[in-house]
Amino acid sequence: MGGQSSERDVSLRTGAAVHRALCRRGYDAVMIDVGPTLSRDLQDQKVSLVFLALHGPGGEDGSIQGFLETLGIPYTGSGIQASAVGMHKETTKTMLAAHGIPVPAGIVAKRGKKISSAQALRKGKLRWPVVVKPASEGSTIGVTIVKKPAQWNEALTLAHKYDRDAMIEAYIPGHEVTVSLLGRQAQAPLVLPASKSSHLVGFTIFQPSTKKAGRSISVRLHSPPQSRSRSRPWRCEPMKHWAAPVPPVWIFESHREVVPMCWRSIRFPG
Repeated sequence: MGGQSSERDVSLRTGAAVHRALCRRGYDAVMIDVGPTLSRDLQDQKVSLVFLALHGPGGEDGSIQGFLETLGIPYTGSGIQASAVGMHKETTKTMLAAHGIPVPAGIVAKRGKKISSAQALRKGKLRWPVVVKPASEGSTIGVTIVKKPAQWNEALTLAHKYDRDAMIEAYIPGHEVTVSLLGRQAQAPLVLPASKSSHLVGFTIFQPSTKKAGRSISVRLHSPPQSRSRSRPWRCEPMKHWAAPVPPVWIFESHREVVPMCWRSIRFPG
């Protein structure tokens, strides 16, 4: 939990909630804030299994997974390859498109290479509004819905603050639906009921320095038909979640390593 990403604050809350839930269930669990002494901390606490509650880069991109595999400590969630591919949204889109799964139209703008809004729209065959976001961040950190040219430079600068790759995508109106998968490598994943997060005040921008990211309501829906197939291209393992806007068609939007376990979401029995 914790770490140094822009989602450190929510990760600490997630970790604390997971710790409480595990203790209620009778597990001998400890909380470790990831830092320079992580290797020693794991050894001192005699950790036999790591429940990952790290959000964002460093926690969901294969970094901590590779570190733990080097130490020979098992952990929850997917492995290095699936985490690395899934955290980078453009790489994820490329793989999904290759498997015939619809994704939003868009292009990538590299940090340091100037591109005007007119050039971006022409190259990506887009029109206003567009979504500008970092390729490897979580939540809505660094995301801007750009409705006119006057907002372009500021949006691009914000996205490049968090990542060298900024994605410019078509804005797709609709509801964001999350589909969580549970399973094991040798078994077909269990597709949990889809849930829709309905923000009460339009598009919610998550600010790393704030404690609240806006209220939302979770509604159970039918799972999209392609949920299982989406987990196969990069070998997803026990826990994943996928987000997609609906309707009129299912369009894949993003993938996250940590199943949505924000501190308010955890309601483990026991």
